Amino acid sequence: MVRRDHAKDPIVALTKTGFRIGDSEFDWNSVMTIRVFKLDLVTWDEIRFSFNLASGRTLEVSEEQPGFSEFVAELERRYPAAGGWQAKVVQPAFARNEVVLWQRS
Repeated sequence: MVRRDHAKDPIVALTKTGFRIGDSEFDWNSVMTIRVFKLDLVTWDEIRFSFNLASGRTLEVSEEQPGFSEFVAELERRYPAAGGWQAKVVQPAFARNEVVLWQRS
């Protein structure tokens, strides 16, 4: 099995008002939509969160990025509707299973 080298993935880190991915910072208040899905990478799946921001930008956070667990814990704290995402996306294997977890009304 050949896996991508995640050593160069940017760290996702929490800030006072949001989060940072590499050198870019994002405010939680700019989040318009939160989705979760899986990428089918032939021999394994990779979970990703996708964010549509008020600026029109879309960004993704991968389960392979350093800081992912802390990031998801904060996301679930700030957006309770995002809780339980694992049951919605993990099965069946190798299916995208994309789900909108939260959307600004």
